[in-house]
Amino acid sequence: MFILLLMLCSVHTDKQVNQLEKFNLKNRALKVQEKKLLQQLQRKKELGKVEYEDFFQEYNEPRVEKNLDELQINSLKVQRVLSSHKEKLQRVTLESTELSSDISRRRQLLAKLEEEIQQAEEVWC
Repeated sequence: MFILLLMLCSVHTDKQVNQLEKFNLKNRALKVQEKKLLQQLQRKKELGKVEYEDFFQEYNEPRVEKNLDELQINSLKVQRVLSSHKEKLQRVTLESTELSSDISRRRQLLAKLEEEIQQAEEVWC
């Protein structure tokens, strides 16, 4: 405003004063328009951010479901493998128990045979 007054003081004709007033009004209108455009830009940025977040959320949800499905499939595979290993372990444990019993019986039989051989040798000698 101060600049406008200085300019008015230095201006000699009414025509120049009118032109300066028009420029001043035009300048104010442009500043108001600039402010509106900046507000629109800010709103668009915020909306764009919201739209991006919505898109990301929509994109992310199927991924989570896909990952969950993959985890369930992998879990089933692991359960099957563990079950087969458990069955194999039970078979091998049973076989080991049977073999241990067989070894014990054979050792007892061997001890009995050695004792009989020793008794027979004592009788013949």
